[in-house]
Amino acid sequence: MSVKKSMATEMELISGLPVAVYGCDADGYIEFYNTAAITLWGTEPVKGKDRWCGSFKMYTIDGKPIQPGNSPMAKALKEKPFIKTAMCIERPDGERRYVIPNPQLRFKPDGKILGAINTLIDITAQIEEQKKLAESAKQFTSLANSIPNLAWMAHPDGSIYWYNQNWYAYTGTTIDEMQGWGWKSVHDPAHLPTVLENWQKSIDKGEPFEMVFPLKGADNVYRSFLTRIFPVHNELGEVMHWFGTNTDINEQKRYSEILEATLLESESQKEAILKFAPDAVVSIDAQGCVLSWNPEAEKIFGWHEEEVLGKTLTETIIPNRYADKHNSGMKNYLNTGEGPVINKLIEVSAVKKNKKEFPIELKISATKINGQDIFIGFIRDITQRKKAEETIRHKTNQLIEAQQLAHIGSWEWDVPTDKIDWSDELYRIYGLLPQEFEANYENYIQQVHPEDREYVNGIVQQAFVDHQPFSFHHRIVHRDGTERILSATGKVFTDQLGQTVKMTGTAQDVTDQKRKEAELKESEERFFKIFDNNPVPLSLAEIKTNKITYVNNLFCSAFGYGKD
Repeated sequence: MSVKKSMATEMELISGLPVAVYGCDADGYIEFYNTAAITLWGTEPVKGKDRWCGSFKMYTIDGKPIQPGNSPMAKALKEKPFIKTAMCIERPDGERRYVIPNPQLRFKPDGKILGAINTLIDITAQIEEQKKLAESAKQFTSLANSIPNLAWMAHPDGSIYWYNQNWYAYTGTTIDEMQGWGWKSVHDPAHLPTVLENWQKSIDKGEPFEMVFPLKGADNVYRSFLTRIFPVHNELGEVMHWFGTNTDINEQKRYSEILEATLLESESQKEAILKFAPDAVVSIDAQGCVLSWNPEAEKIFGWHEEEVLGKTLTETIIPNRYADKHNSGMKNYLNTGEGPVINKLIEVSAVKKNKKEFPIELKISATKINGQDIFIGFIRDITQRKKAEETIRHKTNQLIEAQQLAHIGSWEWDVPTDKIDWSDELYRIYGLLPQEFEANYENYIQQVHPEDREYVNGIVQQAFVDHQPFSFHHRIVHRDGTERILSATGKVFTDQLGQTVKMTGTAQDVTDQKRKEAELKESEERFFKIFDNNPVPLSLAEIKTNKITYVNNLFCSAFGYGKD
């Protein structure tokens, strides 16, 4: 049988494989490749002319160029050390694909290198998701640190695992001090029981939380903060995270209290106070007609004082859908002396002169002046604050969704306290629930496959010694006995004395990818088995020299040769 015919038969056998497969001779010249390889490369190399790989250009995973002579195939054929790791190949059209190469040497009967077969597992989708995840996390952290609020995130049980920089700057605390429920240390003991009671109610019901209470600063002085906490749900409606913000309203609250008292007690100072007040101050009578309208109200709502005096709020700044509720609330207060929003800080929507709605923060005080019921409203435009909060919530959801799509979980290990914060996706990867699993190193090791524990622990312990980033694959076992394969990475952080204080990292479920690799290996073995037992004499030969490099059993029988 001719060399060309035997090579054609070989191509028929490998052409149907689902992954890119190609082979080179001992000098690196490409001898054969399948359809999947052409699709991956975006071009068809010239057999016997092109060397090492059919891709246009090659790069490391971080974008550094790889010279053809240092490609995985070249290193394998030169018998140089090669670590199987992801790389990037560039097609002629400029598109880049990420692959995991797996070159395997072929040997002659005398032990000399015959050539090599390389398989390229396309992992572009996984890498792109990792990039999106990293970018989303970067944007989220940057945004969270840029807003003026204190911000934080908590597990479903209410234990807080992340704070933005403003929190630490204001409270003067450390990461270690704030782990879990450490935030209680910056609360006023007189208010803490009420805070805990209301917070627990929100946790139990999965509902938003809102309350004003003092927090202690780094100077040991308490300031008033408006705290809002929102639940982040998964597709089943279960709480995955809590996202909270603390907005410093100390000056506003103090000024409002002084302003309110002064307005009620000192009519002579009223005009000066209203003129320079930082918030909109509006007063109305029992009929709802405007009595006073300060410059800040003009600025916020667009109405000049002379335009609104004598008009009702429902004609000016209250949206139509709230008109009946406003009127009934005033009527109820005048009849009973009670009102659900009197002397409380609330958020509602208001409308400008141009009919545009926007969010405001409002506190209403009620009093009597010369025997007449008077209502005074202190109003602040919170449009920018609400936009920042919504953007943070959106970025939080994006980060969670990115982790879910990429099947990548993240972790952060506070070494001195042996507390590890896991992302929700990491809990899902391990088949665990946050409320049923205490994340520490000992418990983590117990989730690792018994046969892999010594290997995994060795890598982690080595990181304590050399402080170098690490990556490895290992197996875990779910409670139902299911095994999964994870690709893990880690990074070490040290203090000024060189002691390890923190490690962070990721874990990605690569079970399906590993299964594909196993299927590929099985396909290769099946190819040579079919080749060896084919009822037609077959041989493999080098294109350049026509030297036979491998023959099947029938070839030996037909021509009287042994395989050696």
